[in-house]
Amino acid sequence: MNDRFDVIIYVESNLQIKITKYLLHNLFRSKKVLVILPESFYFSFQNLNCYIFISPIDLHGYKKLFLSLYNMRTQHIPEFECEIFIASFLTGLNSCFWERKIKYQKLGLIDDGLGTLFNLKYQREFESPRIESVFKIYNFLAMINTSKLPRIFCANHIKKSITYYYSVYYEEHELFKTVHIPIFKTEKNFIITDEIAFIGQPFVEQKQISSRDYINMMEKIRDKFGEKISYFPHPKENRVNYEEPMKFFNIIADLRVEDYFIDRRPKLLLSISSSVLINLKLRFGAESIYYVKLDTIKNKDIYKYYDLLESMGIQPLNID
Repeated sequence: MNDRFDVIIYVESNLQIKITKYLLHNLFRSKKVLVILPESFYFSFQNLNCYIFISPIDLHGYKKLFLSLYNMRTQHIPEFECEIFIASFLTGLNSCFWERKIKYQKLGLIDDGLGTLFNLKYQREFESPRIESVFKIYNFLAMINTSKLPRIFCANHIKKSITYYYSVYYEEHELFKTVHIPIFKTEKNFIITDEIAFIGQPFVEQKQISSRDYINMMEKIRDKFGEKISYFPHPKENRVNYEEPMKFFNIIADLRVEDYFIDRRPKLLLSISSSVLINLKLRFGAESIYYVKLDTIKNKDIYKYYDLLESMGIQPLNID
């Protein structure tokens, strides 16, 4: 593989898959593009007009950090060069690693849901104490082993160097040259189904709420509406936590919500703070799309997320 490209895009979420495909088909059709991604995303790009590099690096967790350090010692990681390097620098640490590893001329920001919007509004450096801890461990090891590991910078440091913003949510942004990506363009002729849908999030797995409190919330929703709820679990949710206690719900785990509701809107769409609420609001409007305020979540930023959702047109729904 030639190590020099016009554009390099680092992809690590399903939303970024959609954005990257749009860029490949519309903006970078004649460019030499490399897509760096985890192995699980390979089949999403294998037939597209781009080069692919499977990343051996994943810094999202302590075990993954040390496996990545082993991979850096045992695998060859090319010294890529490009004119524009695009990634979600404001969320997670993986794109921060590649920002140090790739020789680029300009940086482009790609959306990563509410995490990107949150950082742009509140100037957060790290998404969680765990990610901050991994960041410090990695940079300590980089300091004592400078010949092997590039030191990485936090989000707010990298943000100062970003030129372009490839955004689903903004047509213009005061900080960047913005390229709007209309993958959730407004649908005018859509069907409204009888479904009530809830988008799950891994709050139990992240120990931000007890499984009992989470189930209690879902039971309140069921009792309030008296109908079977379609539940879309987050990929990081452990099914054991909800399959038995939520057996009266319709669990839909094999389709992403945006793909399931591509041309139809549920009667009611709910979540605590999922980016999907905003994505489908762009497609269908804010009517019948709400967030559920849960006071028992152990996350110091949760009310900022609620404020952010309301600033984007998503209102709370009282389930008591």
